[in-house]
Amino acid sequence: MTWDFALRPAVCSCLIALTSLLCRAETRCVDMQMAPDGGALACKPMPTDGSRYIVVTGSSVKIVDAESRRTLMETEIDLDSAWGPSILIDTAPYKLTPAARAFGIRYNYAHHDRDVSESDQLLNLYIVDGDHIKEIVKGLVANVVILNSGCDDGGTEPAKKCHPGRDEINRTIQLGPGRHKGFADIHVREGERQCEDGSREKVPCAVLSKQKFTHKEDVVLSYDGEKYAVPEGLDNGVLLQW
Repeated sequence: MTWDFALRPAVCSCLIALTSLLCRAETRCVDMQMAPDGGALACKPMPTDGSRYIVVTGSSVKIVDAESRRTLMETEIDLDSAWGPSILIDTAPYKLTPAARAFGIRYNYAHHDRDVSESDQLLNLYIVDGDHIKEIVKGLVANVVILNSGCDDGGTEPAKKCHPGRDEINRTIQLGPGRHKGFADIHVREGERQCEDGSREKVPCAVLSKQKFTHKEDVVLSYDGEKYAVPEGLDNGVLLQW
């Protein structure tokens, strides 16, 4: 690879301009999060329009004008029990139609009892439909982490007699070739990996992060004209019964 010295100033100018834009975007989002009215839990420029920002508060998802900070459209979201710092705006290229690109909100819930601790990341998907935000996927459980004490009597035995374990479920999302009502099908691919200390059948938990997820199943979600229905087992219905 050769480097054309004549191009250096132009390349450097482009990098400086890009860095400046990213810094301004970051500053605006920080300003919104630190606002006196309680601010935002998460903020990110829209991937298709840098003059607008996606802003998440404890009760709503908003599209906000970057300069005036005026709310252009808004929809409700229930994040009362979610971990505030874990709320993420997902701007992966979910291009469901030639004109509709979705964005996601990922948020975590945690559940604990005497023997088991569970953390779940949920995903909602939204599109901008005219002058309002439309929720098209609600409560898809994207990731699950379950920690088990491995103690049969509720964790009262000495730690050396327990066999703690960890179970991780990861669900990735891809758009498939099929279409319903003009919208691309969403393919959910599920993988799982497990560990248990002191077990001959499972790997020690210290090396679990190095293990690949074992493919379990694929589920296809189709648009019904209003939303993508999330089937039982992939939604948060079971989680909310804790």
